[in-house]
Amino acid sequence: MMGLGEGSNNYAEIFSLKLLLIFAAEKGCRSLNVFGDSMNVINWIKKTHMCRNLRLDNILSSISNILDDFDSFSCRHVYRENNGEANEASKEGILLTLGRWRISEQIDGTIHDYYCRPFIEGVDPM
Repeated sequence: MMGLGEGSNNYAEIFSLKLLLIFAAEKGCRSLNVFGDSMNVINWIKKTHMCRNLRLDNILSSISNILDDFDSFSCRHVYRENNGEANEASKEGILLTLGRWRISEQIDGTIHDYYCRPFIEGVDPM
């Protein structure tokens, strides 16, 4: 989870996807199935609809470049009422400062949470 600062929900959804892809690639992931409740983002990624916002379109272009490094990628829409975990995460994300991540990892059956602020393209490091 990462704080994104201010912006539209479409910006938050698309930028979150970009950050997820970066994180997955850095962890060595080569295949990824993503479920999201933003039909706009799903349609833009699948290229069934065109994004008409230059700022978002630039992020979509960078996502396309990142996806080239994956062996396989899929994304599916999940209706928001069936996505309570994402709804809770989005509420918690509002509390995080711009660029700060909360990472949860399971190691030997125990969940470890930690916070970090990695350098992200276009966001100043701490």
